[in-house]
Amino acid sequence: MISYYHMMIFIIIIHCIVNFDTLVNRHYQYDTPVGKSFRMFVIGVIPLYVIDGLWGVFYLYRMRIPLMITSFFYFMMLAITVLLWIRLIYIRFSKITLYLIICYYSGIVYFLFMLVILVINIFNPIVFSVDQQGIYHIYSFRAVLLIIQSILFFASSLYLLHLMKIVDKNMHLHILARAMFGLIMAVMLLLHMTYVPAPFYSIGCLIATCCYYKFIVEKLKDDHYQELDRLLRKEQEYKKQINNIELIANTDPLTGVKSARAYSEAISEIDDLILKDKLQEFGVIVFDVNNLKSTNDKYGHKMGDILLMTATRTIIKYFTDHDLYRIGGDEFVVMLKGKQFTNRKMILADFETEIENNVKNKDVIIASGISIYRPRQDTCYRLIFERADLRMYDCKALLKVMEQSYH
Repeated sequence: MISYYHMMIFIIIIHCIVNFDTLVNRHYQYDTPVGKSFRMFVIGVIPLYVIDGLWGVFYLYRMRIPLMITSFFYFMMLAITVLLWIRLIYIRFSKITLYLIICYYSGIVYFLFMLVILVINIFNPIVFSVDQQGIYHIYSFRAVLLIIQSILFFASSLYLLHLMKIVDKNMHLHILARAMFGLIMAVMLLLHMTYVPAPFYSIGCLIATCCYYKFIVEKLKDDHYQELDRLLRKEQEYKKQINNIELIANTDPLTGVKSARAYSEAISEIDDLILKDKLQEFGVIVFDVNNLKSTNDKYGHKMGDILLMTATRTIIKYFTDHDLYRIGGDEFVVMLKGKQFTNRKMILADFETEIENNVKNKDVIIASGISIYRPRQDTCYRLIFERADLRMYDCKALLKVMEQSYH
């Protein structure tokens, strides 16, 4: 009988090791009904193992009162495991059939029936008794209870096997695992009925939960990881779409350079750097395309668009499009940073030379004005821009005079 107690210790240890992830992982507590139901079963059989182990000790040492108490609660735990098992098979199916409803309520009825019989057994032993010497006796109604419970397991398993013919194939593994679970429990109950001093029912619970874990819980984990992978891919797609939307919003549709929206964001960043006294080597060039209005009026907006695109290509020849913004109908801005800031005089001189040639050749004419950031004097971007804008208008007036003198 010592081996009975030792066996129960091993059963508890193996049960906790195999189902450790199920016991502690929050996924089985909240995420899926199937995982939550299996976790409830895994937790629910632990008191059965403990009571069964204590029963073995009290049986060995013939401790009358503790043996009677543990026997009472042992039979109650048998009925509770039936409820947990039926809930486990019931929760999986979205379509509840009449048979599943019968199984569900049969488990409840069996639990209540067990409770009534055990209360009766206290006053009139019909299941078990313990005499004054601490010897455990069993009666015919014990076999009746175990046979009824075995029939519940067996009938449920047969119905589950029947369902495999009519349900989708992706449900087969789930149904087969539940059917195996019920058949193992039914067989172990019959063995338990024939031989008392062996923890057959607890062994059955251990084997059944191990099989269920192997075939279902690991599959649930794989499904969970696949779902996470799918959600991550979806999140990446959403991010890509958001980035594309932001790129479209920050790009001028006609010229392909940065838009007025992107310009507003850049101004905010520059103002923040000025406020923190971290802005260094920064300048602004304001550009304005001459004759856009007259071109639109005389030749139509299509020719005006061609003029704007030609002007954009001219500016990009000297300044990178990464720092070029279209901020109005005919107005552009370049923010000078890095090498462009260092080489600004040479670049702008080459640009102005081309514009002067364009005036002579009646090509695109672009006025420009430059302003450099003055630390501790310029308290915001607007001050830098306004100086550049004024110089651009001076240049625009000069180009008008040149244009009139040539033509």
